Amino acid sequence: MQSLISGWSHLDPTVSKLWRIEAAVAGVVYSAIFIGLDYVLARALDGWIPVGIASGSLGLAVFGWLQYVAGKRYEFWRYQVGEDDLAVAHGIWWQTRAYLPRARIQHVDVTAGPISRALGLAIVSVYVGGQAGAVATIPGLEAGVADELRRTLMRLDDVPEPPPQLQGPPIG
Repeated sequence: MQSLISGWSHLDPTVSKLWRIEAAVAGVVYSAIFIGLDYVLARALDGWIPVGIASGSLGLAVFGWLQYVAGKRYEFWRYQVGEDDLAVAHGIWWQTRAYLPRARIQHVDVTAGPISRALGLAIVSVYVGGQAGAVATIPGLEAGVADELRRTLMRLDDVPEPPPQLQGPPIG
């Protein structure tokens, strides 16, 4: 396995399959909602619009859009483990880059849902001091890579010490 401390790394390509499955499930749910609304609209207009035409078209459009976004989402996710920080970049339209000092990382969680486990994927969540929730999440890593990333981020012997706090005069 190559060293994690290198250039930008991409997610496992299998995550694109996972996101497409999630998009398909969402597309089915949206289509069911559209069919229900189409039925209500057809009843309200005394059958002026045939049931299924509008909902089928809209459901197919939403399904296609969700599949497109799932594919694009994979292209824009990347992360980089530096000597003293972790960088995470993602976003299709609004792109975000977060840099986390490794010295501030308190703990790292590796989780996987049932579909993720079946595909051999895991999610790495990084927590730092002073924040209530995860400040960075890296989805769609191969399970072994996720564990190696967790071990690398939690190894503090190669992280430089943070600068000492400025001390003022004693109080009282």
